[in-house]
Amino acid sequence: RSVKVVDDKIFAGCYMDFGFWQSDEFGNLNYTSLISTLNIPLVEDETFWNIVTFETYVLFQSLDRIYIYNLQDTSYKIIEAPSKRAVIFRVGNYIYFQKLNKGLFKIENGKSVLVSEQNIVKNQELVGAFLVEKTPLFITEKGEFYFLKGKEFSKWNINANSVLKSKIIYSSVQLSDG
Repeated sequence: RSVKVVDDKIFAGCYMDFGFWQSDEFGNLNYTSLISTLNIPLVEDETFWNIVTFETYVLFQSLDRIYIYNLQDTSYKIIEAPSKRAVIFRVGNYIYFQKLNKGLFKIENGKSVLVSEQNIVKNQELVGAFLVEKTPLFITEKGEFYFLKGKEFSKWNINANSVLKSKIIYSSVQLSDG
């Protein structure tokens, strides 16, 4: 379901497991299950849809939780994060995620911290987040753009608003030129 390369390891997430592939001295890839190795308790029928790296951590996301794996000491932490879509946003020096009907959160010291519980992030799915002129910009599934300033969102009015409001947006990407 998800793959992320970090240095000489290929991290993978699937149904009821996540771990990494690594080459041995003969060039053969061998799999190490972090679930089995660290004896990590899972939610029934859990599937890992997203993998994100941040500093010395690899984050594995299901629709129920975020598992934070420390590459240096091989420890882990679990954050409860029920969602409709497994999406983690790395924006500048922060990792943001949504909790279903709760709001927008960020991860600080391995814990979830509420950023905003405005209706925009409680009632709509976020599908993208980027840094624009040093300010986080979030995009909703309804094609609306919002800047985050402190704990408040302000709508960014653009020419494409009339076209986007009739669409459902599933994902987004920021072009290399911004």
